[in-house]
Amino acid sequence: MPYTHILKRLLESVEGAVGVGFVDQEGETIQLEGQLEDYSHRLHLAYQGILVDSLKEIHQKESLSWLISVHQRVTIVVQPLKNAYFLVLTLEHRKDLHKALKRLEEAAQELNQEL
Repeated sequence: MPYTHILKRLLESVEGAVGVGFVDQEGETIQLEGQLEDYSHRLHLAYQGILVDSLKEIHQKESLSWLISVHQRVTIVVQPLKNAYFLVLTLEHRKDLHKALKRLEEAAQELNQEL
């Protein structure tokens, strides 16, 4: 897969990262990496796509920079990319979110160059 090296590097560089997915504008998984079970991970990514799409409709003039969801066991960070793609990083709760955001931004820039 063409984006494997970017996703694996992101996953390995963020402490507590359990999954990362590259998703299209319709919530379809282009590629994923991590410890999450395949079907569950794909479903999780599709729901993030629905959420991003709904937020875009609600906030029509506002661009989405980040979407961060904090849950009991995990934190989910969505980074929009160009051409309506996005990157989703799932990490264990209470890990270094600042470092995760920095690494996610670096991966997003790299993916944007390839799109």
